[in-house]
Amino acid sequence: MTQVSEEFNERCYDTRTKRRPNNKAIANVNAAVREVIKQRSVPDPVENPFGFLWLVNCIVYSVIIAFYISKGWKKQQGERDQMGRPNWSSKAREQFQAKAQVIRGKLSKAKAELERLRSNGKLTEKGKRNRTQLMKECGTLSIACLVSYMEKEKAKLRKLKRSYKSKVKHEEARKLKKNSFSLMRVEFTRTLRRSLRNRREGCESPTYDAGIRYDGNGETLFGSVEEATEFWKSL
Repeated sequence: MTQVSEEFNERCYDTRTKRRPNNKAIANVNAAVREVIKQRSVPDPVENPFGFLWLVNCIVYSVIIAFYISKGWKKQQGERDQMGRPNWSSKAREQFQAKAQVIRGKLSKAKAELERLRSNGKLTEKGKRNRTQLMKECGTLSIACLVSYMEKEKAKLRKLKRSYKSKVKHEEARKLKKNSFSLMRVEFTRTLRRSLRNRREGCESPTYDAGIRYDGNGETLFGSVEEATEFWKSL
């Protein structure tokens, strides 16, 4: 828990979730929050109300995230590598979220302006600012232009999502291929060292005969399909 007020950089998890906890889970979370508050030195809410609220906020956040991870609602994953640098998945997700947030903002402004035009509503100060930005994007603000503009932005958002999913899929395949190759390389090295060690110990090297093969029980095997066919035809 950071002592610096409003320092959210260390919070890597989002507290929003589509799941709904039951009453028992809520009671457990409240009990855990009260217990953590008792164990820490909390500032006096009268003398330092902002420090008190910040510390309580940190405690609630920590307990909620621990609850999400224990329930499996949030996946615990490393956001940085051994050198302290953000890994590929975290950087790609941040880039995708940043671009998607810009597109969703444009869609939200266009939708609000479209609803205002259809209902002939009053133009607010925020609406004026949004209208100025939309004028730069669309040129003219009519219902048809706004609908066309929203469809183009939705297409951009769908394309961005497909691109992000494709990159994640290829990255997972690359990691799987890299790990598999590493395992094969280790197994090959182990087999080669075992063979060299056996040769140094004087073990007899295997010999191969292209004409006669055995099945392990001393019985000969056919060398080809034609040989087997001729043998059974002659019986």
